[in-house]
Amino acid sequence: MGARSTFGITCIAAASAALLVTSACTPSGPSGGAGDSGSSSKPRSGGSIAIGVGEPFSGWDPSKATTTTDYEIIKEVLEPLVVMNAKGTAVQPALADSYEYNKTRTELTVDLPPKAVFSDGTPLTSADVAFSVRDWKASPSGSLYASIKSVATPTAHRVVFKLTYPDSSLLPALTWANSAVIKKDFGGKSRVAYFKDPIGSGPFEVASYSPGSAIALKKNERFHRTGLPHLDSVTFKIINDPSQRVLQFKSGDIDVYDRVAPDLAAQLPKSDVVSVPGAGITGVIFNVKKSGPTSNVNFRKAVSLAIDRKALVNSVYSGEAQVATAVQPPHVPGWTSCGACDYPKQDLAAAKKALAASGYDGRSLELLVDSTNGTNVLAAQALPPMLKKAGINVAVKQVDLATAIARATEGDITMSIADFHATSPTLNDALGFWYSTGGFFTQSDPEQFLTAYGAVAAAANTTQLKKASSDFEKVAFKNKWMAPVANLNNIFGIQPRVKGLTVNPLAIYNLSDLYVTS
Repeated sequence: MGARSTFGITCIAAASAALLVTSACTPSGPSGGAGDSGSSSKPRSGGSIAIGVGEPFSGWDPSKATTTTDYEIIKEVLEPLVVMNAKGTAVQPALADSYEYNKTRTELTVDLPPKAVFSDGTPLTSADVAFSVRDWKASPSGSLYASIKSVATPTAHRVVFKLTYPDSSLLPALTWANSAVIKKDFGGKSRVAYFKDPIGSGPFEVASYSPGSAIALKKNERFHRTGLPHLDSVTFKIINDPSQRVLQFKSGDIDVYDRVAPDLAAQLPKSDVVSVPGAGITGVIFNVKKSGPTSNVNFRKAVSLAIDRKALVNSVYSGEAQVATAVQPPHVPGWTSCGACDYPKQDLAAAKKALAASGYDGRSLELLVDSTNGTNVLAAQALPPMLKKAGINVAVKQVDLATAIARATEGDITMSIADFHATSPTLNDALGFWYSTGGFFTQSDPEQFLTAYGAVAAAANTTQLKKASSDFEKVAFKNKWMAPVANLNNIFGIQPRVKGLTVNPLAIYNLSDLYVTS
């Protein structure tokens, strides 16, 4: 199959220290990568597709984006300045026509397309970007934009980010849903009203939105990239039951099965399945502040040592995973394995010793899991017998994802099995998420994540980046707020009629790349 995407990369502007090869970037011709469902034929205009997802959609307010589904959908309507390329390896222009760092990487100049407008026809200017930046910095994730000291708007179509310090993580962060460009002053509306019926500059606009059910997008006829998008419409169907997603894919009711559970992949036609190693981490997280056993680091150590990760990879994950050797998600520049850590090793004798030192009294503890995530449910059900061998008693509690997130946010968890997927090629993707969520909802000290974030952002070369990664792994291993279990593959089901979708480690793709043959 020929690789294809709409815009390629002629250069990479500090997407990470490992990718610091030049300082300017502009659009170029087609490119693609492994797992591409495209062909060498000219993309066909028109047609519609349906995409089946299991996660709920959090709504259009970028400051509330939490799930990978949020990050995938929001950018198609509320366009960021840059997006990921098809391979998920680097940044490419989106709303930006071009961008360039100065020699010291303390200024980032972004030029906007002169013909850029919002989907309602109103001009999009540098004033809208400047307002958007102020909104990002005022959001719950505002500290992640701390390097932006000020924003200058010398012309209506030029924006200059003035940075307090060189920040190699800024461009990847600008691909996030949180970095969406919105209308200045919300177009004269209240924040709530604006995000109820969002107006953006992306390749699509909202046709309809039924919370918990479906998001229907239609082609933005005013999109600033000539000839794009190819599709007339895209519907994201939120299907909580994984088995239903299988049935709907096999019947043709959905054209793309977004992130197939490993145990269900075998039920799909083999020719329609694409699997690649993913930039994700699945693990057991602990509430480290809640009164009880999980507040004791020795208890957390005992749980980690009791887990037979290899057995989980071979059974629950059907071989579509690798044993985790670090808490940070792999397949991002600078990632390092935690060499001195004992994550891959099951050691029941050491687990029992750590448990004895923790003062654990044998009480049964709740292990929370998202009921809509079939893979995590299977993993949660496999854990109690493993932990029981070390003397740890847990009971699995299944709740829907919205409830799980609400409980975690309120600190109302004891233990949970959950996963995180990086959506941009920087270690600060995970570190930023963990900082803004108190260490993946574990109530951990956020300063440890912010310190590591700063070290990654300041890294000027690969050596410094790997050191920042290694230093954080040591902190994470010492504190054990999370017991990493496995790195799952990204598995997609793609109907033969759909072309242009490159499955990559980040599980993020651009709808404007996609087209259909019929």
